[in-house]
Amino acid sequence: MSWSDVPTPEQPTTWTRASSSGEIPTPAQRARSGATPWLMLIAVLASPPVAGGELTFTTANGSAEERATVEQLQRLIAEHDLERWQYTDEVLVDEKAAIPFSHPVLTMNTDGRDDHLVATYLHEQLHWWVSRAAAAREAAIAEHRELFPDVPGREGGGARDSYSSLLHLIVCDLELQATSMAIGEERARAVLESLQHYPWIYERVLNDPRVRAVNARHGFLAILGQSRPPLEVELAHDSEGERRTAERLRELIAEHHLERFQLTEKILIDERSTPHSHPVLTLHTRHLGADERLISAYVHEQLHWMEEAMTAQRAAAKDRLRELFPDAPSEGGGAGGLDGTLLHLIVCDLELQAMTDLLGAEPARALLAGKTYYQWIYDKVLHDPRVREVNREWGFVAPPG
Repeated sequence: MSWSDVPTPEQPTTWTRASSSGEIPTPAQRARSGATPWLMLIAVLASPPVAGGELTFTTANGSAEERATVEQLQRLIAEHDLERWQYTDEVLVDEKAAIPFSHPVLTMNTDGRDDHLVATYLHEQLHWWVSRAAAAREAAIAEHRELFPDVPGREGGGARDSYSSLLHLIVCDLELQATSMAIGEERARAVLESLQHYPWIYERVLNDPRVRAVNARHGFLAILGQSRPPLEVELAHDSEGERRTAERLRELIAEHHLERFQLTEKILIDERSTPHSHPVLTLHTRHLGADERLISAYVHEQLHWMEEAMTAQRAAAKDRLRELFPDAPSEGGGAGGLDGTLLHLIVCDLELQAMTDLLGAEPARALLAGKTYYQWIYDKVLHDPRVREVNREWGFVAPPG
């Protein structure tokens, strides 16, 4: 970035920050360049699509305060990888703007400590996502209206009017999610609790888990809305089986458009391991030659990262599932503990939803029915509709195609 002269009022200062995206080398190109052979990069697309171009900053008046805010924003965007939620490429900094706003050009003022500026910038970017998702937005607003029939306008601590208040139950919850991912949940909640505007809205977003559940049912999760970087696949032993599994996984991700399920950036292929999601998503090689099982294992472990982003909703769903299944096993078809069994009633149902979308209902059900682990869990997921009812109530819906 280079500074230009301070402009006249008719000539605002403009400069750009390049996007971090670029071409992904093929494994052969990486080999020729001397790159480590056990690291494979799988290019994926963002869902929903972000702007992905150069981020252009303009100052309205060319003042020192505006230029300092631009520098502050650029530092914070780089420091916290905020390009993940870049839905518009133009940002105007105007010290005379009473409040930041999103449209027609994302406009920031010069008031803001670091954490507050992160939250405000994300809030305005996320408005652009919600504005483009008209059908999902209106469906979520309709559900919020049922939950909060007496939603207030500005006089009661809401936004401009009741519709805007309902809209901001989506945007402000996304703001909480994305800011938590950027700077940590404790700092994010402290910022939102300190805000003087929209008190009714932020009170619901911070303390009523039903708000996130509604938003999640319609795909409004920040972890789903972020751009996906290239997926790094590391091989534990660089064996032939691990290399072939990594290559086949790359092909399946492309063939079946599995990028919508990419919720973590790194995968380890370890022929001596059991699949697991944390701290690094790990797959073994025993599904090589069984494509549907490899897809299912990959999707299952990725979906663990989705439920992790919904802690309050997960707790509520598990409490209800515990009531429905008081004799749920820890072993004997469970998941190595009661808590794990209840958690997998959520994740395995998400897996069934995803595989149904990918394969069709009957093949997906046959695939899960044939699994030789978690038999009690899969039986309930496949045959007891109450599991799906609970999961949907609390927002556990697989990412749409």
